[in-house]
Amino acid sequence: MKRLVDPSVADLPSNILAVYLSAALKVYGYWASVLSEKWSDQFLPVLKETVAQLRAGFQPFASNEDVEVQERVR
Repeated sequence: MKRLVDPSVADLPSNILAVYLSAALKVYGYWASVLSEKWSDQFLPVLKETVAQLRAGFQPFASNEDVEVQERVR
């Protein structure tokens, strides 16, 4: 999941960045749904860490000049 929010994606054009961020959230959603199907309390720290990574990685895009990009991360 760390790769999904690599800072280098900030260099992408805004229209591509918006699509990229949307796709990253879909990948996370799929991963979380698979995790929920085999849920065990041992997965909670992994889930919390992944959410923290995504939030931290998306934070810089919340102030992007393109509204489409902002909407993807809020």
